[in-house]
Amino acid sequence: MRRLQILVVAVVGCAGLSGCFHEGSGGGGEPMRDVVTMAPAGVELSDWQRRCRTDLDCDAGFRCILPAGASIRNGVCGTVVDHEGVRLNRRTRAVPACDVRQDCPLAFACLKVSSLDGLCVK
Repeated sequence: MRRLQILVVAVVGCAGLSGCFHEGSGGGGEPMRDVVTMAPAGVELSDWQRRCRTDLDCDAGFRCILPAGASIRNGVCGTVVDHEGVRLNRRTRAVPACDVRQDCPLAFACLKVSSLDGLCVK
């Protein structure tokens, strides 16, 4: 019976407490962000909207971002952001495609880059 009580305390001991962290966060600093918030959601456009096919078409510091699964290689210059607009430091070049504004997170718009494909932009 005593062994069962210790196990219950160990399992419940970290549930809901502010000092607990996800695995891999190192146990210090801020808790690890949820995977959903770290997923690419759209593009923060460069200073002026510029269409591209490769990174060479973009100004320094920006990349050519394409709709995932696009049939034609048309994109826009910018940086990949999550659904809150936070820039992601990834080498991702594709973000989920959109057809209409409702396919995008709040505060994003669907910018058509071809007759079939669009990108969520901020």
